[in-house]
Amino acid sequence: MRKLCVVFCVMLVFVMGGTALAGEMKPSVSLGGQLAMPMGDFGDLWKMGFGGNGRFGMQFSPKLEAGVTVGYSSLSFDEDGALIAMGLAEYEEYLDLLGITVGASGGDMTMIEIISDIKFFIPVGTEDAPFKPYLTGVAGINMVSIDDLSMEFASTVLGMSVSFDIPAGDKTAAIFGVGAGFEYMFSPKAGFWVDAKYMLSNLKIAVIASEYDVQYLPIRAGVKIMFGGTE
Repeated sequence: MRKLCVVFCVMLVFVMGGTALAGEMKPSVSLGGQLAMPMGDFGDLWKMGFGGNGRFGMQFSPKLEAGVTVGYSSLSFDEDGALIAMGLAEYEEYLDLLGITVGASGGDMTMIEIISDIKFFIPVGTEDAPFKPYLTGVAGINMVSIDDLSMEFASTVLGMSVSFDIPAGDKTAAIFGVGAGFEYMFSPKAGFWVDAKYMLSNLKIAVIASEYDVQYLPIRAGVKIMFGGTE
């Protein structure tokens, strides 16, 4: 599946580039920042992250555009979420009686996405209207890296502590998503955009004796510059 996504992205770049040279489409470059909000069980162990992205796109027509995006996000490990994941949160009262504290360090995650996308613009007014809402679908690969995670359970009452380590790891998997957003063009050549997508990977992260599906909601915004093309 990963190889198929890579081949699709590469083919899309070559097809778009060749057609653009023929003057049949309008190329664009977009740059932006993003928030990555973990969803479902994945959100139990990692907090909302931050990152950036860059996109090379080609506009086939006023209603259709394709592109390739490279995005980066960094997410922090959620110590409180780990207690919930381990089923200890409901015993917080007893942990306090025994003077048990839980500490965690590391476990931060970075994600690098290489994805192809299609934007379907929804007509609003004339073709030259500055406000351009759209629906989008994406497919590609997600490269995930997790730092070493160390956790320690210590009791001041019992005078003892227990710790364990989970080594760092790197994984790559296919990722898919759907979403919506809008562009607002200040001129035919420049504007800004905002969108949000639900992203789901076939990658499972094993942490604390459980597996978590990598699913998240990136909320992105940035600027877009159009180049050349024929009217």
